[in-house]
Amino acid sequence: MLRSGACLAAALLAGAAAPVYADDAGPLAWVYIEANTGGSSGGHVALRVADTVYHVQQAPGGLFELNRDEWTTFRHLYAGLQNRTLALAELDMSADDVERVERRLAKAFVTQRAELDRRRQLALDVTWIESWREGHPPPALAGAGLLAPAARDPDAEALRARVYEVRGGDFLARELARVEAELAAFEPGRGEGGLEPLREALLLREALLALEQSAPLAEAALLHFEGLLAEPLTHAEREAARAFAGAQQEAALALLASQRPDRARPLLLALARHQALARSAASGNLVLLDPYAGLDALPPEGEGTSPSAAAKLAGELAPLVRKGRTQVLAGSDYDETRYNLLELGAAVLAEFERGARGAPVRKLPRHASPAAPRVVAFAPRATPEALARAQATAERALEAQEERLAARYAYGVVRRNCVTELARLLNDSFPPADVARALGAELEPGAGLGFIPFAFFDEAKARLRVGELAEVASHREHELARLSREAPGLGTRVAESMTLTSSIYTPRPRDSTFLFFTDGVFWRRPLLGLANLGYAAGSSVVGLATAPFDGGERLRAAGAGVWYSLPELAFFNIRKGTFEYVPAQAQE
Repeated sequence: MLRSGACLAAALLAGAAAPVYADDAGPLAWVYIEANTGGSSGGHVALRVADTVYHVQQAPGGLFELNRDEWTTFRHLYAGLQNRTLALAELDMSADDVERVERRLAKAFVTQRAELDRRRQLALDVTWIESWREGHPPPALAGAGLLAPAARDPDAEALRARVYEVRGGDFLARELARVEAELAAFEPGRGEGGLEPLREALLLREALLALEQSAPLAEAALLHFEGLLAEPLTHAEREAARAFAGAQQEAALALLASQRPDRARPLLLALARHQALARSAASGNLVLLDPYAGLDALPPEGEGTSPSAAAKLAGELAPLVRKGRTQVLAGSDYDETRYNLLELGAAVLAEFERGARGAPVRKLPRHASPAAPRVVAFAPRATPEALARAQATAERALEAQEERLAARYAYGVVRRNCVTELARLLNDSFPPADVARALGAELEPGAGLGFIPFAFFDEAKARLRVGELAEVASHREHELARLSREAPGLGTRVAESMTLTSSIYTPRPRDSTFLFFTDGVFWRRPLLGLANLGYAAGSSVVGLATAPFDGGERLRAAGAGVWYSLPELAFFNIRKGTFEYVPAQAQE
């Protein structure tokens, strides 16, 4: 999620503390996330290993997807923004056994990501061949737009001279000739790996041409910011930028000599970052690449960031990223990961500043790096019949991969969900005869009601060797405790029990229409649920009248309000309200 990822990036850059909700749990713990409206409305389960959380979610296409998040980000998202209480059950296990679980989870995560990336590449193959058959340009290549064929750049010329000095004066010409021969010999449908080697060769040619022509940075690939980040660099920061530019120059030289099959995009990124750092050192103003360049992905309708929330987020991020700028550039050695975080933090800050002015806030993939896509024209020498055969081959390969993914990762509400797959991975971390020794008992994924998150969590606490139990309060619970200390009394409790008078929560259509919070009560829940049901039903009448003007938003919220009020009549609570903005620094 963009907001939690932004807070995490800023925290890593500036050394800021994460949101404070509860003490951290031990090295391996089951985490139960209470239900709320939206995704995981029946509750959710995760496994926390040290500072990493693994959890399974339903993905598009009927698959389940294993996700991996930092604990601070996971906690901020679920306990903060989604306002769900988290319960943790720490397992009493040896360090060696915890390490075995961690390796198993990491292997499963990497394996699935590779399988999903393979599907993406095969789908891209089909799109490329369709473009050739229809006479259209192929899709843009990520990284090709970082540098622009224009007037020569002096820093790029210095780098080219360094390449000639180290690799020889004919190095670039020889490499370009080799790549051009490879492209000329390309035949669709021949060879292993689909079209990925072709795309790599095209991207490598762009990098070599950029080096030969001393191409400057593309203006569209640069980040434009204001405020704190626009402050001139200090002398120390300029010297660090100069040293880091040298490190990027050496990285580019190493990539030119590398045999890795995917070096083209890292090479283009190293060339672009070299120029950005060199320009920062020379001008005294920070120059950064923009991870958003060429990205137009907007969140789903109804989940966008409002101008007021964007303004708060920008105000929170600005001093953190400014502090991070100094910390990143103050390092004695160039750390590419931290530099990428500076790019990410600055880009998200600029995006929220745009959002504060009313522009839509785009989603940025986690751990993104500058990509700046650009179309690279290429048409193979192939007959229409050859292209048709190649497309059929590519479509069969894609279909086979889809079947492979469905066989391995098909989602099922009862048999293959967030509970069952994590339980299987935990069991699979050990030989069958060793599971009970390591965990205290062997879990039975999907047995009985064990596919339901809260039922499974109760079973895990009862059967496994549990050391400590902990709870992370939801944001509303955390703030209620604070208000009770600062302004104790019946008035505060009554005001905060209703959505219309709460100082903590602001009603949101996506949360459905309701009047009373029922997550903090039990015996009064049916009565309050009946009031919520009546309130939502009455709001639906108003929603019918306003539908022509608000697109039916009020009517949909009222309908959802009726639906989520029904469980309250039977003593169950699902709806708790959510928050568009939660400060990264929660107050104790």
